[in-house]
Amino acid sequence: MSQEIKEIEITQDVQSIWGQPLTPHGCKNCGQVHLAAAERPNQICPNCGSRNLEIQPAMLRPEPPELCIPFSQKAANAKQNFSEFCKVWLSPDDFTADNLQARLTKVFLPMWLVDCTVEGHWQAGAGFNYQIKSSQESYHSGDWHTKEIIKTRIRWEPRAGTINRNYNNVSVPAFTGYTKFISKVGKFRLDQAIRYQRDTLADSPVRVPDLSPENAWPIARDNLNKIARHDCEEAVGADHIREFKIHADYTKPNWTQLLLPIYFTWYKDEDETTIPVYIHGQTGKIVGPRLSSQRKGWKWAGISVLIAVGLLLLSLLSFAGTALLPFLSILGVLFGIFAFLAGLFAVFPAVYPWQWNRRQQNEIAVKTSNTHNPTR
Repeated sequence: MSQEIKEIEITQDVQSIWGQPLTPHGCKNCGQVHLAAAERPNQICPNCGSRNLEIQPAMLRPEPPELCIPFSQKAANAKQNFSEFCKVWLSPDDFTADNLQARLTKVFLPMWLVDCTVEGHWQAGAGFNYQIKSSQESYHSGDWHTKEIIKTRIRWEPRAGTINRNYNNVSVPAFTGYTKFISKVGKFRLDQAIRYQRDTLADSPVRVPDLSPENAWPIARDNLNKIARHDCEEAVGADHIREFKIHADYTKPNWTQLLLPIYFTWYKDEDETTIPVYIHGQTGKIVGPRLSSQRKGWKWAGISVLIAVGLLLLSLLSFAGTALLPFLSILGVLFGIFAFLAGLFAVFPAVYPWQWNRRQQNEIAVKTSNTHNPTR
């Protein structure tokens, strides 16, 4: 296949292409590039959240996006969800609903859309269901009984044919980590996409694809084959298909972009590390690690130990005074019990943050480098 991919250019003149005053900005920590407004300095990187974006040239396609999915979730409605999201015992001081709401930013993530003609031939095994009727005799209650049994079998036949179809807007990942991200935040309703217009972005940062059309082509070809297989299965009209093979040419490819809506915000953990949090722009689902503070855990454990030691001393003093005041033995027993319980409780805040944070690390989704085929 000879792909007719437009040359990707190194440019800083985005406004003439996208119709918005956007400039390429890069992050020195993760290397990801975003298109962002130049008049908004100190914008934190929406990918890793670790560094501010800095103006730099970037490799860009010489045309604006074709489609864009608008935000259906209002930013003002996020605070209530943040209140639930932030309910973590011993959470860092910066991890609050107010902070997450105040730092909320709209971000668009890219996806490739490819139009292509698939022309070639295919072959497969076609399975057709048929039924076999039999009977089973059994003796019970002093008599013979006949039970009819119907079994479904499959008759396999070879099938082959040709295909010559044009497929439009087949979705393909445009950034690394697509599959991990979608598995966490959820799929997008691509049928709600609208035509890109100049005011669509409203100064929202846009992630620049780091998966080029050339590198994304194997995924696009697999997606085209899946759609072609579905069409061939419908044409055959079989109940089952196996060993499907297609040998085709893929001509007239045309690549454009679709923009996916995401909210980005962040908080700092106890080590002052920035923790990214993402919100699905259509469903409002929140994705991100909800960390607990190990320092707070040790602090509460220390307080519990001090209380346990104090109660133990009171218990010993009470027992020492029983010669003069016998009723102090009862207090000694009670102080001893409370000292044991306080010492036992000290283990929980010391261990809880470590165990909780270990599970939460899997919620960091966007910074991975795994890609896979999306659903059409």
